[in-house]
Amino acid sequence: MRNRYRRVLIFFLAASGIVLILPVMFFLCYTLFGSDYSIPLPSGYKLSRVYAGAVMLCGTEHDVLLCPNVDLYDVRAHIVIGHVSTEGLSEHAARESIPGYFVLDTKKGVLNKGLSKDEWLQLLRKYGVASRPVLHRPSRFDRLLYE
Repeated sequence: MRNRYRRVLIFFLAASGIVLILPVMFFLCYTLFGSDYSIPLPSGYKLSRVYAGAVMLCGTEHDVLLCPNVDLYDVRAHIVIGHVSTEGLSEHAARESIPGYFVLDTKKGVLNKGLSKDEWLQLLRKYGVASRPVLHRPSRFDRLLYE
């Protein structure tokens, strides 16, 4: 009889643990791997992932300023800098995109896009960025840095 109660208790504890752990696991998986996301940038601009491997630069009115794919970026005060690539995009998406480097002055609302590396570095010097910046890939966790 004692063995039977022990088995029932073990079953109950295991079932309770599963009921408690499953929602937490679902939430973590959804947060880490699910859905598209946006990264807030200065002055109401944002980077938005529209599907896997495609990130766009959007304006303050949710208008698209740069079509996919913004593959690298960084934020320096009110300046957003980065690189756009057509690698891995569909033929249609690649036609809409302007590959190259970009600089967005979020205070003035001025976007320079399709720049070569030399043009980009020269423009960055005008904005006071003396050293070559290190760009990184957009990530859903970047939104924690700028909120």
